[in-house]
Amino acid sequence: MWFDDPDYADVVIVLDDGSRINAHKIVLCKRSEYFRMLCGQGSQFAVRAMTSPALYGAPLIKCQERNQRDLPIRDDDPAALTAVVKYLYLCKWDELPSATPGWNFFLNVKLTADKYLLSTLSAKADTAFREAASAVTDIGQAYPIIQRVNSMASHDDYCVGFAETLRRDNLGQLLRHERYRTDLDADADLL
Repeated sequence: MWFDDPDYADVVIVLDDGSRINAHKIVLCKRSEYFRMLCGQGSQFAVRAMTSPALYGAPLIKCQERNQRDLPIRDDDPAALTAVVKYLYLCKWDELPSATPGWNFFLNVKLTADKYLLSTLSAKADTAFREAASAVTDIGQAYPIIQRVNSMASHDDYCVGFAETLRRDNLGQLLRHERYRTDLDADADLL
């Protein structure tokens, strides 16, 4: 499987929470344009070829790894980034979700997949997010979904439209929810 396998790993992804994922540039770069730009030729993570004396009549080319092995990745949810890297290895959505996936996990995977230019994964995470968010029936749990999606309004109009539909379909319950009413007093646009 190679995911998080230290054998032959040539880069270690360091997440915001300090956890580390052993990775292989060949996998990352073949599956993601973002990682190709980050680890490709000319980067601090690139491999340099050096020539050595001939061996059996052919020049011997050695690869010299640059000193940089740790690849710090910032501003991504650690569980979501782990799922994205795992997807790069497996290319299977059904083996990704964490032990207790919920709407927030799927939304974070979608956002992270968008950042790393993985449109197929983003679409799958988006579908899972919508299914999980639509299954929430308690307005006390639904309102945080609306807030979170509205806070990222510039990211994805389709997501924001989903939050608007969720708000509109639950407006009666929202108006009875104390936190929503408090927010509504501060921002009438929530109505």
